Amino acid sequence: MSKFNASNANMNKTTNRCGNPAYVMSLKEKLVTQVLTTFVGEQKFYGNNDNEMIKTAISLSSVEPEFIAKLACYARNVANLRSVSHLLASIIAREKDTKKYTRQVLRNIIIRPDDILEIMACYYNLYSD
Repeated sequence: MSKFNASNANMNKTTNRCGNPAYVMSLKEKLVTQVLTTFVGEQKFYGNNDNEMIKTAISLSSVEPEFIAKLACYARNVANLRSVSHLLASIIAREKDTKKYTRQVLRNIIIRPDDILEIMACYYNLYSD
């Protein structure tokens, strides 16, 4: 009998894209998973989830703005993911609740000279309509 492994019988269950059983993630867990397992703009086996990641980040930005800012910095500095940190920085700069973190995030994720140009291009592509 297990002493430390809690039973997961009461957890919310769903099905994944293959139709297999899976667990429902909170918005934070979903965004972290999307951010750390993506290559922005590249095709994946199950299709491109960039738009889904953007929607998750925008919806979470009004509830947990500091979390989005810290995740952008983590993605760039710890996970060494450039494109997704540029994407999150663009969302942070645009959304009302996260704007106050823009300077801090840009200071932490701009390492190479072309990082700011990529962020500006990403912002333009997301919000130029």
